[in-house]
Amino acid sequence: IDFRALFSMFLLVSLSLQSDDAPASHLGKIDKSSFSQQTLMELFLDGITKNKNIICGDCDTPKPVAEWRGVTTNADGEVTMFRTIYCALFGTPQLQWLPESVTKLDMTKNLLTGTLDLSVLPESLECLVLADNKFSGEIALESLHQRMCVLNLGMNQLSGSLKLESLPDNLKELYLDFNSFSGTVCLTNLPASMISLSINDNKLHGGVDLTRLPDGLASLFLGTNGFCGETDFSQLPFQTLKLFAVDHTQMSGTVVVPQSCAQLEIMAEDSQVVVIQEHN
Repeated sequence: IDFRALFSMFLLVSLSLQSDDAPASHLGKIDKSSFSQQTLMELFLDGITKNKNIICGDCDTPKPVAEWRGVTTNADGEVTMFRTIYCALFGTPQLQWLPESVTKLDMTKNLLTGTLDLSVLPESLECLVLADNKFSGEIALESLHQRMCVLNLGMNQLSGSLKLESLPDNLKELYLDFNSFSGTVCLTNLPASMISLSINDNKLHGGVDLTRLPDGLASLFLGTNGFCGETDFSQLPFQTLKLFAVDHTQMSGTVVVPQSCAQLEIMAEDSQVVVIQEHN
């Protein structure tokens, strides 16, 4: 594939879409419908600088995409899943070229770098796992498409603030732990469908309102942050909550665990939170 020719064609198309009065968000939007699945996936991997051959074979003459390591296709030959972990991949995947048919992308435990523009992801994508890499910069969670159900960006070098008030309604699991996010967070308008939220081991601070969490929340990890102040724990979703971590924070208050919730594990060491098990 001649990437220079493709890039030149894309640049011409991009420039033709631009005008002085066009909204900035629509400038240069990629139309992928004219590209084959093979071409799109090769472009997606174009930014991978080392060990790409593990995925596609010879980098100059890649194997048919259906034969690539980690690729799953449907009956029409469209890529629906791409999972490549522990492959020591270096470089930056070009997320804007992911085929619109892809529903799951998992590139955990590689050495990937660069920033993450979540707005360019295909609307079909339901699960994105890029944990344990070296991605950096800020992310705009509010730009996630509505179909997103699982987002795992834990163990990277991401930074900036976290806007959790406008997450997709379908988002069930969000893992942003072990990064460098900072600022305060709002947990009062999380998606009703959410079952797991991990924002531990960051640089977040301030008070946390836990009175309006999703009814079905099963795990909430807030530990190893600068969260502080007297906190109301009385409205925790005790009937579904299994794991709750406020360890290594400056939060204070008392968690009274109902007798019927013996399955709940609470981590509160190195904080001022007191845990009391309710008895008859």
